[in-house]
Amino acid sequence: MKVMLGWIDPKLYAEYVPYTLRHTVASRLAGSRKFGAHQIMKFMGHKSIKTSLKYVHLNVEDLRDGADVGV
Repeated sequence: MKVMLGWIDPKLYAEYVPYTLRHTVASRLAGSRKFGAHQIMKFMGHKSIKTSLKYVHLNVEDLRDGADVGV
């Protein structure tokens, strides 16, 4: 994954491991409004929604945007 992202120098990107990238991916998918909890679960390869939602971190803008859904 690091090579695909162009992160060749291990000194610059040592703290970025696939585990930390999971948080970013899950949070962005949840904030995009295109992915629901079940879709995120399937995308991440988990058997439980609870496991997938541990990786989702929403910010204030995501909550504010979600309040407009269906209005």
